[in-house]
Order: sequence, then C-alpha cells, then structure tokens
Amino acid sequence: MMKEEQKNAYTGNLSEVTSKLIGIVLKMPPEDRRKLYEDLKMKFDGKRREHSRRDYFMIAECAVGDRLHQGYIKNISPAGLFIEMDVSRRITAGVPITLTFSHPDSKSHIKTRGKIVRVDDNGVGVHLNDLIPLFG
Repeated sequence: MMKEEQKNAYTGNLSEVTSKLIGIVLKMPPEDRRKLYEDLKMKFDGKRREHSRRDYFMIAECAVGDRLHQGYIKNISPAGLFIEMDVSRRITAGVPITLTFSHPDSKSHIKTRGKIVRVDDNGVGVHLNDLIPLFG
C-alpha cells in the first residue's frame, strides 16, 4: 500500500503538485526551510562543494572580534565546517573567526583561521583560510 500511495502522490497536474509543495514548505520549521533551500540551490545551481563534508562532533573554541564563543562542530571538510553555537550575540557573515579544536582523525590540537560565510538559527558556516588534511 505504501508504494501505491507514493505512486499516486505525483499523479496531479503541475499546478497541483506545485501547490502541494508550497503547502508542505509553509508547514516546515524555518531551519528546515533554510536547509531545503540550500540543498536545492546546490543541486540546481550546478555548484558542488569542492571538498566533501563528513559528520563530526567536537567542541570548538571560537574568537570572533574581541568575543570568545564555544560551540560544537557539526560537520567538517578540509576547507570548512559548520559550528552549532549561540548566534544571538551579533555574529554576522563576512567576519574573520579563529578556531581551536581537535583534529577528527589524529585528535591533535588545531588552531586555524577562517571567515564566517553563513549564519543561521543553529550556528555558523566557516570557510577556512588554509586546508586541513582530513580523511587519512
């Protein structure tokens, strides 16, 4: 029955499908909408990340301007990472950030710099100035 329901879910005309999609999106929490938007943008803009990301959970110490922050790295690649952290303290995209955390594989201490490229309700996306060797 589930396969039959899935098959029938897409049989409407294009206007009906579009209307249903909009209805689903409007019911989504804001963070899910942002994630969906980013996923679709990456898919249809033809832009893929140069470096694949992997899930990672580690405490990160961050310095943004003259303020210190603490957060949790959610995912990481050689060129960037996402840190779940409190962004209510006026963190904005485009500003430099200094990070300290443990390497995912060797657990060695890393101190690196980057730029905040994205801020959402859950934290910040960071593009690193220098690549971190990973996956080895």
